[in-house]
Amino acid sequence: MTSQRKSHIINFKFMSDIRNFFNQFSKEEIETINKKQIDEAERDFKILKNQLGKGICYLCSEEIDTYNLSTPCLHWLARPKNLKKKDYEHLFASGVGYFRLNSYLRWLANTEILLSNINDLRDETSGNKKIEFTIKYKNFEWSLSCSKFDFRGHDKTYGNFPHYHLQMKIDGNIFIKFGDFHIPFNDEDLFTFQALEEAPDKFRYVETRGAGMQAVFDGFSPEELLNFMKTTDNYENAAYRLQTIVMAQPGKTISGDNIAKLAKESRETGVPMAKLLKKLDANIKTIISPGEGVPELKKRTPKKR
Repeated sequence: MTSQRKSHIINFKFMSDIRNFFNQFSKEEIETINKKQIDEAERDFKILKNQLGKGICYLCSEEIDTYNLSTPCLHWLARPKNLKKKDYEHLFASGVGYFRLNSYLRWLANTEILLSNINDLRDETSGNKKIEFTIKYKNFEWSLSCSKFDFRGHDKTYGNFPHYHLQMKIDGNIFIKFGDFHIPFNDEDLFTFQALEEAPDKFRYVETRGAGMQAVFDGFSPEELLNFMKTTDNYENAAYRLQTIVMAQPGKTISGDNIAKLAKESRETGVPMAKLLKKLDANIKTIISPGEGVPELKKRTPKKR
């Protein structure tokens, strides 16, 4: 992920040959650029988290609960006091860019609870959206959506440019509806999407500090996930739900006493039953799915005519 405070010096509008652009860099140069990006992201995330603890925005250095209409800032997404919905037009028209807005929200979410505040699970998406995920942080929830028609631009004048949509909830109530704004992609966004599509072997967009639940299921096997899981009594905030099926071996039975002993061990140690049950001479199947603590993915549906 790119640093929140840096801008690439590239003439994005006239980038006709993406592959040739990337071919001009040597392997060593690419490794240097990647390391620099990762280091900047790590540094900036720490600054963000530290400044949040002081109630300060790390981007504009102003108090999180204040705003200035003449200088729009991403911290407006955590709605400063008295900021009206119509005022967000200043932010969305400022050229802030989708990838920076997306990363800012993801970073906010991960300062509170790592990974599980971000539902970007592919299995839960509509399947026909270019962008579709939901993020929560404290009493805020943001859902972003972009269909192929949004990305191409509508025929109608109010959305005849590449754009995406945002829904914003505060305390469970909708503050910004999906249809309230057509948020434009900037040139850097369009370059990034073009690179992802035309040169996937040369360019990848990877969230480091902004990773969500999909990164967990992509990066770890079920066995690895079980190894770092702990049981909880707070099911409403649980990141994972475990469902385990235990079947005795042919011609054998499973002792209820053994099950009870494992349940007691799980309560005392915090090790999930799904892992302890492997001690039994039985066929074990465990399904790992998102828990109650992962926000529901909010989907934008077409307006009825």
